[in-house]
Amino acid sequence: MQKPRPGHGHAWFLASCLVRGEGTTEGYHRAEIPVPPKARMALLSKQSRDSLGHLAEKQLADARAVQNALSTALALLAEGGPEKPDFERVKSARAAARRAFQRRWEADFFPGAVARRR
Repeated sequence: MQKPRPGHGHAWFLASCLVRGEGTTEGYHRAEIPVPPKARMALLSKQSRDSLGHLAEKQLADARAVQNALSTALALLAEGGPEKPDFERVKSARAAARRAFQRRWEADFFPGAVARRR
């Protein structure tokens, strides 16, 4: 069912899951990600799929590295540039900055995607 059919229009990748914590439900999450026609056609061949997968993994690793660097820079800035910053003291500011970076990155990486949490 997940194999793309030949065609020239956009396709959609739909994913959903129910997230649980310890004795709690963290919510139902659903994402709808548009797949552009060029990428849709590339999904028909295993070699192209593997190539797209490799590129996506590299972009995710790059985004993670940038997020970590920005988080460390924020801690150093908030602490006034000490030799050893107190990361715990600025934990909430770093978490907020990470969430903002993640939202912006996801909007750029998945243009037109719709994510829902219920």
